[in-house]
Amino acid sequence: EAEEANVAEAEEANVAEAETVEAEAAAAEAGPSSEGDEAAGGEGAEEGEARSRAAVLDDYVMLGRFLGLALLEQVTVGVRLHESVCRLLLSAGKPWEYTLADVERLDPLLLRHKVRYLLDNEVEPLGLDFTDALHDEAAGAPLRGAARQVVELKPGGGALPVTEENKAEYVDLVCRWRLFGAVGAPVEALLRGLHAAVPAPILRELSALVQPSDLALMLAGEPHIDLADWRRHCITAGGLSRRSRRFRWFWRVVRSYSQQERQQLLQFVTGSRQPPVGGFAQLQGFNGGVHKFTLCAASHEPKDSLPRVHACICTLDLPEYSSCGAMRRALHIALSMGAVGFDDAAVAGDDEAPSGDESAGTPPPD
Repeated sequence: EAEEANVAEAEEANVAEAETVEAEAAAAEAGPSSEGDEAAGGEGAEEGEARSRAAVLDDYVMLGRFLGLALLEQVTVGVRLHESVCRLLLSAGKPWEYTLADVERLDPLLLRHKVRYLLDNEVEPLGLDFTDALHDEAAGAPLRGAARQVVELKPGGGALPVTEENKAEYVDLVCRWRLFGAVGAPVEALLRGLHAAVPAPILRELSALVQPSDLALMLAGEPHIDLADWRRHCITAGGLSRRSRRFRWFWRVVRSYSQQERQQLLQFVTGSRQPPVGGFAQLQGFNGGVHKFTLCAASHEPKDSLPRVHACICTLDLPEYSSCGAMRRALHIALSMGAVGFDDAAVAGDDEAPSGDESAGTPPPD
């Protein structure tokens, strides 16, 4: 009996030990369970988000340097800043006394469905407090589906209800946050980069000469391509005349293009997708100075071959074409392949590609 009791006791001990091992393994797979471990995990996540935000702000600094260099070299880039951001850049990031027109330019829906609605209607049934919920996370923070960032518009705003007596203050704080607070850190980073190319005193002098909308145009160029202005300021060379078939066929093809295709063509020939401020009369090439858009006869090239470009002087060399359709096809091939970078070997299968800023080739047979 004593031996049986000892055996039973040993079996129970083995079972208890096995259950303990299984519990410990399950706890290890589940991750940290203590409050200290959870706190450590939370601190690690916060550090990761802080590093992510810092990386994004570094990108804004780099963008500021890029925009400053564009201003310095007087070239247009594919970055169209909002007018309110341009105004902050010109005012060294300092807020101004805004108007409702400023809010409307920034976000017409915000003005219509929040600002005016709250000012014209009772707010207490809405259960609002002094916070603003944004659909996007803070700069650099990873997006989490429909998660929203809640910002206190004043200290303790989460516990302060919006009433008829203080709703005007609430609306004012919302507008100030959307116009200035939400973009404060990115604008400051942009300015740090911008000042590397355009010193602050020069930027202050510029702010006395131009409006925010002018700065946006200086950076990004005219928002739309005016075909009539483009053709009016086009010149010819190499024996090509405005009455020649090639000239008329070229503009017939361009007239059939969408706005995006015209931008692609302009970038292919000049390096910029948009005309500068002042339109095509002020077009600049890669080597600086004003260069009118030029169509040049390339009669020495094989018939129906691809056009060549000289982006430094905004010139497109057009070979002879058997028809307008053949020209359209050659331009289409050049633009399609030029959008990703191409050379003669990529199109015609040659072993050697042209050097410099020229692109050419012979289209493959149908």
